[in-house]
Amino acid sequence: MARPLRLEFSGALYHVISRGIEGRDVFADRRDREKFLEYLRENLKRYDVVLYIYVLMDNHYHLLVETPAGNLSSFMHALNASYVVYHNRRLKRAGPLFQGRYKAILVDKEAYLLVLSRYLHLNPVRAHLVRTPEEYEWSSYRTYLGMRRENWIDCEWVRERLGANWRIAYQQFVQEKAAEQDPFQKVRASFVLGSESFVQKVKARISRARRDAEIPSAKKLTRPSMDDVLQKTSQFFRVSEEEILTRRRDFLPRKIALYLTRKCCSEKIEEMGKRFGINYPAVSKAVARFEETMGRQPETARIVSMLKKDLLCL
Repeated sequence: MARPLRLEFSGALYHVISRGIEGRDVFADRRDREKFLEYLRENLKRYDVVLYIYVLMDNHYHLLVETPAGNLSSFMHALNASYVVYHNRRLKRAGPLFQGRYKAILVDKEAYLLVLSRYLHLNPVRAHLVRTPEEYEWSSYRTYLGMRRENWIDCEWVRERLGANWRIAYQQFVQEKAAEQDPFQKVRASFVLGSESFVQKVKARISRARRDAEIPSAKKLTRPSMDDVLQKTSQFFRVSEEEILTRRRDFLPRKIALYLTRKCCSEKIEEMGKRFGINYPAVSKAVARFEETMGRQPETARIVSMLKKDLLCL
């Protein structure tokens, strides 16, 4: 199994989630939560990390943090290790508390910080722990509303975006979009959430460190997307992408697009099937049949090879 992301650089913003092993509770009571927040404050200062959001649930926690020093791994190791030592001493136990390494998603600050802050602060509401986010004690939401003072949380970025009466504006922002779609559904290659231009910048960083074994997801991100395949195929055959996705019998551009998506992209077969309007087994069968076709048709194989080369050089 590939190791989680370790793409670190100055100014990177991350959503971090760390879960209890086997789904077990990480925080049993107020004492546990207060002790974790104490360690969080200490390590924010020690590692010069900026905290925008925190949410403590029973069996996991969320952080939205920025790393001016590009040192997320060091910060997270110190934070979790401190809490595990406390937790094990308290319960007179030994062994791991957290489920392997934390998961970190690299976030486009301009496009997603506000959106993620809303989604994370609503987590206790979605879990049916409270009716409104301000009722939940163990998140940064009350700090944003001015209900308590936590000067180790950076609310300035949100304040600058929302202007005068920003606390009221933020509360309305959270309440009005409570049913908004999960932004994490837009994560690319399992560790990047951002606009297309942001993704391209991350690709450039990865290209400079492409041989780094600590970034196993790099290959996934630098692969072409299904949209790239559709665009290249439609341009080559001078047909619309809609035709490729909807036409059926013996339509060569569709067959090629389906094959290239399966061979060159990181999308799962289920995702491909939904886009092309066919089920899981049909995708595999179509790809296998087309491979046989290429064996009989050298010109078709040549076109596929050319398109594949173009896609992998994107």
